[in-house]
Amino acid sequence: MSHLTVYSTELTGLSKQLLSQALRDLAKEIGATVTSQIVDYYGDRKTVDVALHMKTLTGYSDNRGIGFNIKNGTLEIVGDNWGFEKEFDRMKDLVTSYVGAHKVAMIARASPVAADGSVLRGVHIRPLKRTVQVMLEYV
Repeated sequence: MSHLTVYSTELTGLSKQLLSQALRDLAKEIGATVTSQIVDYYGDRKTVDVALHMKTLTGYSDNRGIGFNIKNGTLEIVGDNWGFEKEFDRMKDLVTSYVGAHKVAMIARASPVAADGSVLRGVHIRPLKRTVQVMLEYV
């Protein structure tokens, strides 16, 4: 019997490609591993679009991870948080913010000239504890 819970977010207009790129970038920043499966408390596996695995998401079994799907353009978060609820919730918040920041960066790169004529020179996304800092640099 699985104890996986699915959380829907308000983050919409996403693609699986954007999700995958954002989570691969985040994984490098926080030392996580990217896969396509998560595990519940009982050891049952579930395939997701992208999963993050890290030491703080181990719970009481092997590394359960936290999974992410894009369903009708909306980010869904999937996982079994029993035994590590606070870290699971922190990662839900961080990933939602990070994917949203990547969406902002993608839009900015698609229209690199601002209304005042300045040109986008760089986009910097930095993960914080529960959210991210996004800096759009124009010249």
